[in-house]
Amino acid sequence: MALIDFQKYSKEYDNLLKYSTPYIELLDTLKLLINKHLPNPTNIDVLDVGAGTGNISKIIEDSVDIERITKMVLVEPSKEMLSLARTKLKGRSIEFFSGTFEEYTTNNKFDLIVCIHALYLMPDPHSLIDRFSNYMDNDSLLVICDIGSEIKINKKGAKKPLIKLLT
Repeated sequence: MALIDFQKYSKEYDNLLKYSTPYIELLDTLKLLINKHLPNPTNIDVLDVGAGTGNISKIIEDSVDIERITKMVLVEPSKEMLSLARTKLKGRSIEFFSGTFEEYTTNNKFDLIVCIHALYLMPDPHSLIDRFSNYMDNDSLLVICDIGSEIKINKKGAKKPLIKLLT
């Protein structure tokens, strides 16, 4: 699979997604999931892995009272994508990490972790699944959605449940 040059692609990314019916439906579904399943009604800490231009973080900001978000961290290797994300987001406690998820480290736990259309681009997605659990509490919500390639995940040996079935 040829790698996408997101440095060049960043300027057109949002324009292309604006007309993508599946992407629009995904954003609408994400809003519903957040409102239905977010475990903590106040003091929400959010981690957006593969944040791109900030569309998912913007949906999160718009889906909950922005005052409820105490911390939001966007992890994105493309500086151009992160630059566009900075213009979209208005929250006070936003950290923009320019690097890969493998490079990101923190002792913090997050209430909501999202990785949308990004995991399939990472060199070793299986090992990253375990990394998500390091940043989760028992009530954390992890949302992964990918269209790039099939990823089979063996949950055996996971420290805690990584996936809640959402209905």
